[in-house]
Amino acid sequence: MKHSRKIFLFVLAIFLSVSSGCSSKPSEPAKSNVYATMAADFLNQGNKQFDEGLFDNALDSYRKALNIYSTLDDARGITDSLNAIGKTHFSQKNYQQAFNVYNYNVMLAEMSGDPVLHRSALNYLADYYNKREQFDDAVRTCDPDLTPGL
Repeated sequence: MKHSRKIFLFVLAIFLSVSSGCSSKPSEPAKSNVYATMAADFLNQGNKQFDEGLFDNALDSYRKALNIYSTLDDARGITDSLNAIGKTHFSQKNYQQAFNVYNYNVMLAEMSGDPVLHRSALNYLADYYNKREQFDDAVRTCDPDLTPGL
């Protein structure tokens, strides 16, 4: 499993660096606002596609949002995009991909230093465990100090 996680992280890093429409963070605030609006539109579009069961289209929209948010160094947008990508993989029964995305998101959110983002990422991972009926892992993800079964 550790080997597949390393592969996933490597592929995601290449994907983000190659497929991003912008090679660097926009230097002008006005451009940043335009890009942020575009990313939010892609995220909203993905949510609508997800609700309609158009999972491949939703993934495409979420990835576009992720690329823009990554270019903008927008930690909230990155977290929201990754949560949406993980949720979509889970809905497609691509459980390993969902798990990898959620774990990657937890790592990035923790690195951001924002406790709200970190908690959001942990909640999605805990929900993954809960839906997979891995209840002890879900509890540990929510609160590592809790001991299941007590």
